[in-house]
Amino acid sequence: MKNIGLTVLFGLFFSFGMNAQVTESEAESLMLADYSAEDLSTMESDDPVGYAKLLYYYMNSWYVVEGDTPSTEYLNDKILITRFESQRHATDEVEITISAEGAKLVLKSQAAVDAKCAEIESEH
Repeated sequence: MKNIGLTVLFGLFFSFGMNAQVTESEAESLMLADYSAEDLSTMESDDPVGYAKLLYYYMNSWYVVEGDTPSTEYLNDKILITRFESQRHATDEVEITISAEGAKLVLKSQAAVDAKCAEIESEH
């Protein structure tokens, strides 16, 4: 069931242009691939800063650049952001080809992610 939802979700991302970003609602759906709804609800109420950071991670620590021929066929269980985390670089963005058509998942640098998390902390 989650794989079907993720496939539909990422299909929507590719229909919005060259650099696909996700909405908060879509990010929350992605979070359900790694966390239970109960865990997320508890985190949102008990640790709002941690929840905001997690939401940023799933929403904006990466983006997709379409290839020559946009396609959603390869999306089944392919883009779970945590699967690619080990490839994130400390100071540079990393491009990971995710389709034969040349679509790329781009991971923002760890430095950029850390800077945004620090900004989130300072806002709360």
